[in-house]
Amino acid sequence: LPLFISSVATAGSDQGWAQPALEGVIQVALFLGYLTLVSRTPDIHRVFQYHGAEHMTIHALEAGDPLTVDEVRKYPTAHHRCGTEFLVILVLLSIFTFSLVGKQEPLVMIGSRFVLIPVLAAVGYEILRFGARYRHNPLVRVIMYPGILVQMITTKRPTDDMIEVAITSMEEALVADGNEVPTGSTNFEREPMRLGKPADEPMPPDSVAVTSPGESPPLT
Repeated sequence: LPLFISSVATAGSDQGWAQPALEGVIQVALFLGYLTLVSRTPDIHRVFQYHGAEHMTIHALEAGDPLTVDEVRKYPTAHHRCGTEFLVILVLLSIFTFSLVGKQEPLVMIGSRFVLIPVLAAVGYEILRFGARYRHNPLVRVIMYPGILVQMITTKRPTDDMIEVAITSMEEALVADGNEVPTGSTNFEREPMRLGKPADEPMPPDSVAVTSPGESPPLT
């Protein structure tokens, strides 16, 4: 869609940079507009709160702090290895790369997108890793800052119970990977997820019993 709109809008232009530049502007506008729009829905806003809780918990873990609500709460919701950061890098890389391709025949322009997007994704991933490794370097912080800004949309401040969920998930992941949970971390009570009614709970009179394949139906 950005390629089509920008090609039509710059059809009479002799400037080779006009189409890629406009395409990049449209890409950024659609990307930010979509994120802003969906973030206003209650369900997605809640998802973004959990997203923020996840990042805050990772910050606490990387700092060597115990995983408690009070310790996690003091950290920011943005994180330098977030998938949002990767998407921002990919969008900016595509704008720069396709501006070098310039205005070509339609099939060439479409084909270049299909061929180069996987390459740009790989390069973007390496840039993300590089930025995470040298995140304390002032120049690197400036380069990665656009992704941090966009995370103001995709992450929100969580409630304490959301932080508890993030802590519990992190502790389970650490144990599963054979790592130790930081000393002093809160061990919240775990309860198995109840997907249905307990077997000993009576069924309502108007309910219908459902049997598994090969299981005999109840006698009436």
